[in-house]
Amino acid sequence: MAGGETTPVMIVDWQRDPIKDNLLHVDLKRIDPAKRISVKIPVHIYGEAKGVKIQGGLLEIANREVLVECLPDDIPEAFNVDVAELALNQAIRAGQLPMTGSMKLVAPPETVIVHVVALKVEVVAPVEEVVAATTTEPEVIKKGKKEEEGAAPAAGVDKDKKKK
Repeated sequence: MAGGETTPVMIVDWQRDPIKDNLLHVDLKRIDPAKRISVKIPVHIYGEAKGVKIQGGLLEIANREVLVECLPDDIPEAFNVDVAELALNQAIRAGQLPMTGSMKLVAPPETVIVHVVALKVEVVAPVEEVVAATTTEPEVIKKGKKEEEGAAPAAGVDKDKKKK
């Protein structure tokens, strides 16, 4: 490019064609290599936690990225977090991530990145109670007055006795 200037830039966003997957558009942002910028760094989890493998827990990823402030040349691609030693009810927090160079953590240090939690057990009712609850018949409410066959009306009996 003849006569063009060279300025350090950072890719902010991009658009792809949903069918052909061709790159359609890229948004760039000028940056000053001497000024600190805030960026979100992805967190990649690897390994199998002993809290899952041995203790039967569940590995839950709470945050997949962390906000960091640093010089543009010190921006890491990602934080790689090994969870192999993570036991039941233990967590890795943002403050435990390694900050190198000019990096400074902007996110609260107590922010949970990943943790191993105990599985919740549901209390199941015994089969007899479930069957009894489902086989009870609903009460039927009858409309109007119906007299049973063979039963004489009470008012009619009293009238006969008075006439004699």
